[in-house]
Amino acid sequence: MKLLLVKTIHGLQAAYQDDKDKLQGLRLGETYKATIVQPRNLQFHKKYFCLLGLVFDNLPEHLQDSIRSVDELHTELKMQTGVRMKRQSLGGQSYYVPGSIAFAKMTEDEFSEFYSRAVDCIVKFILPGVDRADIMQEVESFL
Repeated sequence: MKLLLVKTIHGLQAAYQDDKDKLQGLRLGETYKATIVQPRNLQFHKKYFCLLGLVFDNLPEHLQDSIRSVDELHTELKMQTGVRMKRQSLGGQSYYVPGSIAFAKMTEDEFSEFYSRAVDCIVKFILPGVDRADIMQEVESFL
């Protein structure tokens, strides 16, 4: 079971109603083991997906056949920024598959670095001539 907690002056409290419901389902007097981690910033995650939408909506014509969806753009950015894993086929051929940027897979600092590299990739390969600061400002205006 996973749930979000907030530290208050009264101790740890459920962050949302569904978390409260989960806590209420626990038996009194039982011992439970918990691992406390601070989740990654959800707003930053939303910011990244806003960036993807903005870039996809403004793809240059020459890239529209090779990047046909936001998911394909996301995959391409992960591959180009090094969020990938090297595999070997049964025939011995090496190839790469995209890695994960899931909350459980990256710390906040790692995600921040990924985001920065993704913007660099966008400016260099997808929207050359567009200023990095302009992209950042445009994303912020959508949030």
